[in-house]
Amino acid sequence: MITSISFENFKSLDAFDLGDMHFHLSPFTCLIGLNGSGKTSLLQGFDFCSQLMSGTIEEWLKRREWKSNDLLNHLSQQRVIYGNVEFYFKNLGEISWDFAFNPSLMRCTHEDIFMAKDRSQFVLEDGRVSLFFGSGKTYEYPKGLSYKGSVLSILDTETLHPAIHAVKTYLSGLRSLDMLTPQAMRRRAKEGENIGYGGERLSAYLHGLSKARKEQLLSALQGFYPQVEKVETSALRAGWKELKVTEGWRNSKNKPLLTDARHLNDGMLRILAILAQTLPPENGEKKPSKKQVIPHCLLFDEIENGINPELMPKLVAHLLQAPQQIFVTTHSPSLLNWLPDEIAKEAVILLYRDSQGGTKAVRFFDLPTPKKRLELLGPGEVFVDVDLEAMTQEALALDPTLP
Repeated sequence: MITSISFENFKSLDAFDLGDMHFHLSPFTCLIGLNGSGKTSLLQGFDFCSQLMSGTIEEWLKRREWKSNDLLNHLSQQRVIYGNVEFYFKNLGEISWDFAFNPSLMRCTHEDIFMAKDRSQFVLEDGRVSLFFGSGKTYEYPKGLSYKGSVLSILDTETLHPAIHAVKTYLSGLRSLDMLTPQAMRRRAKEGENIGYGGERLSAYLHGLSKARKEQLLSALQGFYPQVEKVETSALRAGWKELKVTEGWRNSKNKPLLTDARHLNDGMLRILAILAQTLPPENGEKKPSKKQVIPHCLLFDEIENGINPELMPKLVAHLLQAPQQIFVTTHSPSLLNWLPDEIAKEAVILLYRDSQGGTKAVRFFDLPTPKKRLELLGPGEVFVDVDLEAMTQEALALDPTLP
C-alpha cells in the first residue's frame, strides 16, 4: 500500500507531503478541507502517478481535456514536476519511487526506485537505465529507449526485481473515480475492464463479471436496497451493453418493477458503481480474469454525492472492509460520524492553503481543538462544531515547515 506521497510543482501541490516521518497513510484515508484547498488536485496527483506508470499520460490528458501545462503549478517558474511515492508491501518491505517529469517531453527524465530490504536500486538518469543489486551486481539498459510517462511502462518489470514489479503493478492498478456522475453511469457501453472515470462503462463492466461475482454484487446491493431482486445486463446490437435493475414492487399484473439504468435514481447508481469496484475476490480466487480486474487503490471525490445520509453507515462499513486502499474526499459530517474514533484519528486529513497558495496537509485530529473535542463528540460532530477557517490558522501556526 501507499504510505506517503509528495509533489513539487504539480497544480497546487508544491512542496507538498501527505504522510511523512510523523505518520503513514492508512488503508482508508478521508480528505477534508475548504473549497479550493487542493483535495481534488491531490486525487488527480495520485491518478497522474498511475498514468505515468501505465504510459498513458497523453490519453489521460485528452480524457480530462487538459494541456500538459495545466499540470504545472502556475505560481512557480519551474517547468518540471517532481514526485515521491513511498510503499509498504508485506513480503517486500519499504520501497520508494522518485521521479522528475518533463511536461514538454511527456516523460520522466529521472526515476529512482530504492528497495530498503535488500538495498537494491533502479535508476533512470540521462536516458540510461541501471539496476544495482545489494550484492553489488549491476545491469544497464542501452540509452535511447522511447517511452511516455515512466520508463517502467515499457519494461518487463517482472524479470527485473519483485519490488520494481510491485510498484508498477500497484500504481497501474490504481483507479480514479473522481469524475463519477449519474449521467455517465446511465449510458450504454461496449467494452469495460473498469467502469471508467465517470462510470460511463458501468454496464459493460458488469456484463463482463462472472456469475459468482454478479451474485456477490447483488448481495452487497441488497444490503443498501433490500427491494432489489436482480441486477441484469444484456448485449444489444453492435455490442452495446444495457443495465437494468429489478425491484420487488409489483404492478397490477403482479410483475416486478424492471427499471432501465436511464431511469434509476442517482444514489443507487452511485452505490452500484462503488460496490462493483470494491468487491472482494471470489473464494479461492487468486488471479481474476481481465474482465474481473480488482483495483489495488481507489479514489472517490465527494463520495457522498447523491447518497441518502441514512445509507452512510453501511457505506462507511463497506469501505473500511474493502480489499483496496481507499482515498475519499468529503464535505459530509455524516461520513465522518460513522468512522470509529481510532480510525478517524488516523484517517481524516485536513488540506489547507498556506500564505503562498500551496496545499498543505495535517491529520485533523492532531490539531489541538479537534483533538480536545473528540473526547466528548463524534468525529462528524467535531467536523460540524469547528470552523475550518480557524482550523487552517491553527494548522499554519503548528506547521514546522513555515517560518
